Amino acid sequence: MVFTILFIISSFGLLSYYIIFSRIKISSFDIENSFFNKPVSVIVCTKNELENINQFFPYWINQNYDNFELIIVNDNSTDGSYEYLTSLENTYDNLVIIHTNKNEEKNNDLKSLKGKRYALRKGILASKYDYILLTDADCKPVSINWIKEMTKAFHDKNIEIVLGYSPYFKERSLVNFFIQTETTLTAMMYLGFANIGLAYMGVGRNIAYRKNILTDQLFIKSNKAISGDDDLIVQQLANKSNTAYIISKNSIVESVPEKSFKNWVLQKKRHLGAGIYYKFIMKIILNLFPVLNLLLFISSLTIFLLYTDYFFIILTFIYIFLFLLANMMFIFLTKR
Repeated sequence: MVFTILFIISSFGLLSYYIIFSRIKISSFDIENSFFNKPVSVIVCTKNELENINQFFPYWINQNYDNFELIIVNDNSTDGSYEYLTSLENTYDNLVIIHTNKNEEKNNDLKSLKGKRYALRKGILASKYDYILLTDADCKPVSINWIKEMTKAFHDKNIEIVLGYSPYFKERSLVNFFIQTETTLTAMMYLGFANIGLAYMGVGRNIAYRKNILTDQLFIKSNKAISGDDDLIVQQLANKSNTAYIISKNSIVESVPEKSFKNWVLQKKRHLGAGIYYKFIMKIILNLFPVLNLLLFISSLTIFLLYTDYFFIILTFIYIFLFLLANMMFIFLTKR
């Protein structure tokens, strides 16, 4: 009886998540009738990523957008990035290179910023345009219309944050399979809840802001963990009326994945480090999903072993099918 009740509770709980996932659209706004052409500052922070810069720089600088600047913030790299970026600076009129050294920073508030925040803040302070689009040095926009697509939502003057999608490059390996699955689920979670007015995170690999909301006080207030320069900022600023999302094919940025389980686990630990600072309600919502999944499988398996009742096993497989269907539907949307 107890396991039957647990099964019913977990089933209906999970169903509510799948309903939220099913409501994700290609964008939260009218993508076809939204037009935006104001100047944009694209900011890329890098630390010892010369190989990635060399590979992906053409995809950043050759965007099909009338007026944008590309700001690359070299965060005290020691791998030759300084020399390479300096050689590029005079080649492109819209390229701005900033070399930072936190140890020489005189502003104590800036110097106290953890992780990527310091370099990111320096890039924002150096930007000359009112709209900021962020990505990382190990990221490749899949389209020359990336800037155009990611900023369309700013057509609505109420929008201050645009959440994008950034999957990892596909490779033939078991670790890459887990990375792809986890990345898709994470995206369905943060985009699904953004769709119902509960935006709680974005990914710094593909996110846009109105610059005026990115204040010094905001960075200091979110300066709680080494990671979280994206989700803790979104936590503070996002609401139902000021946040949009887009997952169209032209808006996507692909990123270099980890090659081993060990490095992937370490990466996830860094990302999850900011989770303890989430709002209480979001902690409950996010932690409830894996708990409900675990309860569903434990209760259905126990009922089957005790009573040889295939009904609950069949229902469990139906939920597995719904999960896989939600994944496929989401991936389908990102191809359009």
